[in-house]
Amino acid sequence: MAFNRPMRIWRLDPERMHHPEDPTMYDRAIEAADTQFRQTAHNLFCNNCHHHVAEALNHMAYKGRRNWTQFDVWWQLVIHGSFLT
Repeated sequence: MAFNRPMRIWRLDPERMHHPEDPTMYDRAIEAADTQFRQTAHNLFCNNCHHHVAEALNHMAYKGRRNWTQFDVWWQLVIHGSFLT
């Protein structure tokens, strides 16, 4: 981890993905986001873990959306996230 270990998690509902019947959709979305972010430098404000997660959510069209942002990820963590111990 570049800045710290994860402190909160937001459990996704597989039924809210674009093709919930496709068990590989989640893995392929993460792989696509990983491929994109593998070639970029991460920093605190402009390109961080929340951007990376937003990109994966966009690839899986989570909740029917393809416009997730770092703010959206942060907000979902605030309202739906749980702390890790």
